[in-house]
Amino acid sequence: TEEETARVAEAAGLPVADVWPLSPLQEGMYFHATYDAGNALDVYLSQETLDLDHRLDADRLRAACRALLDRNEGLRAGFTSDGLPRPVQFVVDGAEIPLTETDLSALPADEGHARVEELLAADRRQRFDLSAPPLCRLRLIRLPGGRDRLVVTHHLILWDGWSAWLFLEELFTLYEKGGDPTGLPAPGSYRDYLAWLAGQDTAEAVDAWRGALAGFDEPTLVAPTGRDAGPVIPADFDAVLTQEGSDRLRAAARRHGLTPNTVLNAAWGLVLSAVTGRPDVAFGTAVAGRPADLPNAAGIIGMFLNTVPARTAFAPGEPLLDLLRRLQTERAAVMPYEYVGLGTLQRETGHRRLFDTLFVLRSADGEDRAAALRRRHGITGVSNVDGTHFPLTLIVTPGARLRVTLAARPDLFDAEAATTVLDRFTAVLERLADLLAGPDAATV
Repeated sequence: TEEETARVAEAAGLPVADVWPLSPLQEGMYFHATYDAGNALDVYLSQETLDLDHRLDADRLRAACRALLDRNEGLRAGFTSDGLPRPVQFVVDGAEIPLTETDLSALPADEGHARVEELLAADRRQRFDLSAPPLCRLRLIRLPGGRDRLVVTHHLILWDGWSAWLFLEELFTLYEKGGDPTGLPAPGSYRDYLAWLAGQDTAEAVDAWRGALAGFDEPTLVAPTGRDAGPVIPADFDAVLTQEGSDRLRAAARRHGLTPNTVLNAAWGLVLSAVTGRPDVAFGTAVAGRPADLPNAAGIIGMFLNTVPARTAFAPGEPLLDLLRRLQTERAAVMPYEYVGLGTLQRETGHRRLFDTLFVLRSADGEDRAAALRRRHGITGVSNVDGTHFPLTLIVTPGARLRVTLAARPDLFDAEAATTVLDRFTAVLERLADLLAGPDAATV
């Protein structure tokens, strides 16, 4: 309405070029970010740290940022729900990415390292005002020896992990061109994805999920109750499979027509079943959400991810291969409908929460994209810190050696408890690989 449009313009503070709805995951993030307001930590901040073997020109970097915002309207989005029936995102003109310079080049090594860690920690705790775009900031840290460290911090409501690579690649390409976008391919718009979402048959999708979750009577919750002290940065615990074990897992899955994701999901389901003592469990799984029928979907910077339930029901006496093939078939049946919001699915099942753990399978090309940044732009190291509100998040990173990371909220799972869960998962995974590689895989 005219009144609602005026409220958005008032919240924006800059000229509003467009108003969009939110994607399902954006709605969830907006809820958590605004629910935990004030001085509370916003776990949906993502902090990318890039080490460079040379000095960056700050003015040239600012020009690249301006061109980046000009080309990608979704990066100029802010969010509000004040006086509105539901949250919206608004795209503004005139926004600029703040760039702060910090010179630590004269400090001794130990003192400089400590100061960098202080800056990064303070940056992680500095919340974004979601109604004040852009929801991104840069800090350029001058280090000794002609080296620089660039810190790119953004709110995850704006873009996902795949988009992070697109952002960095375009930022440094524009930096090399002095902010001149001439010759670069026109980027797609996140607005096109939101329009695609609006055109889907929600009733058909919900019906498919209703069938997939039929009979799921009790949520799968593993976190102890009464110990939630508010948002915290999770602690990461890592395990790396041997190359032999990683190869055996991939080969065994391929031999039986299974995806590695199916085997990984089954392993996590077995762990959750053992922890909860129930044969029918569910966990969240992060899905990429870039539709094949959306033009240039792979080249759009935005939040395409969604979290949907992965249900694992174990039947007594069911052979392993039958279980895995059934799980793969059940997952394939709902894959066309992975755009449905988790809140909608929870309402359909009558549960406030279906699960409190999340499974993430990262894309397999992360190492290659990091290597390309090193070759093209002199970036010697890339690291990332982000989080979720889930007590446990299991992250699997493909590679010659499979890396498994368990991100655990330290207020709910201490180091010993988290390590126990991680060790149990890797043990189950290795056991599954052994069974699938054996001659009796069809009968065990």
